[in-house]
Amino acid sequence: MPRPPIPAGSCSVSWPRPLTYVCAGGVWWLALRHAGYAMRLREFAFLGIGKLFVDQALPTGGASGTVLVAASLRNRGIPLRIAFFAMLVGLFSYYSAYLASAIATFVIIWTNHRMGMALATAFAVFALVALFIPLAVIAMRSLSQRYIPAWLKRRKTVQIILLEMSEAPLFELMTLRLFLGTVAFQMAVVVLDAATLWIAFKAIGYSVDPFVAFAGMVSGSIGATIGPAPLGLGTYEGSAVAILTVLGVPVAPSLTAVIIFRGLSFWLPMLPGMWFSRRELGMHSRTRD
Repeated sequence: MPRPPIPAGSCSVSWPRPLTYVCAGGVWWLALRHAGYAMRLREFAFLGIGKLFVDQALPTGGASGTVLVAASLRNRGIPLRIAFFAMLVGLFSYYSAYLASAIATFVIIWTNHRMGMALATAFAVFALVALFIPLAVIAMRSLSQRYIPAWLKRRKTVQIILLEMSEAPLFELMTLRLFLGTVAFQMAVVVLDAATLWIAFKAIGYSVDPFVAFAGMVSGSIGATIGPAPLGLGTYEGSAVAILTVLGVPVAPSLTAVIIFRGLSFWLPMLPGMWFSRRELGMHSRTRD
C-alpha cells in the first residue's frame, strides 16, 4: 500500500539506468565466458542499450533483440554457433526472469485482495507466451530441417542459420550455475527498472512501497508484451497505471511517475540505441557480403 506523500526532493531518478545496461550485457558476457570466450564486461554495456532499444522498437517478446545480439557477437569474432548459444541462453533466462517476476506480481496483487478475472487472464496469457517462445525455439532448433519448406532451405543465408542454430551447443554447455547466473542478471534488470520507477515517485513527492512499484513496472512490461500497440506505446503506460491504481496509488502520481520512467528507460536511450543497432547490423551485413 502507498505511504503518505513526502516533500519532493532532488533525488536522482536516473542512477539505476547505467547498471541496467551493464546487467543486460552481463547475460551474454557470462554465457560467452562459460563457452571459453572471455571478454570484458564493460564491452557489453552498449550491446545492452541496443537490445533494450530493439526489444521496445520491435516488440516481438524479446526475439528481435536476440537477433541484434547474434549479429553483434559475430562482428566481434565470436563463431556463429557460439553466438547462437549466447543468444539462446539470453532468451531462456529472459523469459525465466520475467515469468518469475510475473508470478511475484501476481502474488503482490493477490495478497492485496485485488486480483480480478481480467487481471488473472492477462497474467495467464503472458505465462503462456513466456513458455511458448522458448519451447518454440527449441522445436525450431530440433525440427527446422524437417518442416521448413524446401524452397526456403535452398537460400544460402537460411542454410547457414539453420546449420549454426542446430549446432549451437546449448544442451552441451548449459549448466545450472550458468542458468542461475544469467537469470540473476536478468532479475537485476527487472529490479533496477522497478527501482527507477520507485525513485520517480519519490522525485515527484509521492512515496510508494517498493513492491507496489515493482508490480507496476512488471505489469507495464506484460501489457507491452501481449498488447498489439507498436513500441508498447499506451499499452505499457496503461497497464502500469492500472495496476498501480488497483494497488491504491492515485492516478495522477501514477501517470506522472510512469511517464518519467518511460522517458528514462525508452525515450532517452532511443538515439544511442538506434545508432548502435544500425552500426552493428550494418557491420554484420558487410561481413556477410
